[in-house]
Amino acid sequence: MGMAKDVYDSHPDVRELYSTAEKILGVDLAKICFEGPPELLVQTQYTQPAIFTHSVALWTLLKDQKLEPAFTAGHSLGEYSALVAAGALSFEDGLEAVKVRSLLMQEACEKSDGTMAAIIGLKEKDILSICREAANYGMIQPANFNSQDQIALTGERRAVEKGVDLAKERGAKRAILLEVAGAFHSELMRPAQEKFKQVIDKLEVKKPVVPVVANVNGASG
Repeated sequence: MGMAKDVYDSHPDVRELYSTAEKILGVDLAKICFEGPPELLVQTQYTQPAIFTHSVALWTLLKDQKLEPAFTAGHSLGEYSALVAAGALSFEDGLEAVKVRSLLMQEACEKSDGTMAAIIGLKEKDILSICREAANYGMIQPANFNSQDQIALTGERRAVEKGVDLAKERGAKRAILLEVAGAFHSELMRPAQEKFKQVIDKLEVKKPVVPVVANVNGASG
């Protein structure tokens, strides 16, 4: 809790951003971000708009400092704020998309008991082997290959918990469950993906003023 409260209190442009967010979302996002409660803020229907708005708020401050990026990039949800920073997407259109994205993913989360885990210190082949073995407990798969040393798992809770145990047995430096609302980046999100495609197809994305590096292949455009 308290995310962005310091910049909200000291910058009128940031307060205006949160006022716009409240109109789009129909909830007092500033109050949720600053006061919680934590069990509300952790729900992805609130987490995603909160992170997106916070990211754009910080970008607003950088713009005020006349800082110009050579390129932008964002991880997962962060791609939306990266598009805003690159001039390809307006804050309003981005938040409208994030609003629908978060609601659809919340719906998917409530239909399954899923979670994620971070594994540090094992190779890709080890992670794939762990997923095959833990699949006896439910759906599990790699979520993000964040670096050569860190890979995230996602899937049904029992399977991911088993994956964490197996990773520890195989010498992982760290293997921890993440405090997330569901099995993001997994097949359990497929219903949300299919519905959200309709929103993406209608989204007005302009030519960026600086390159945007994509999550999928690391290419810029």
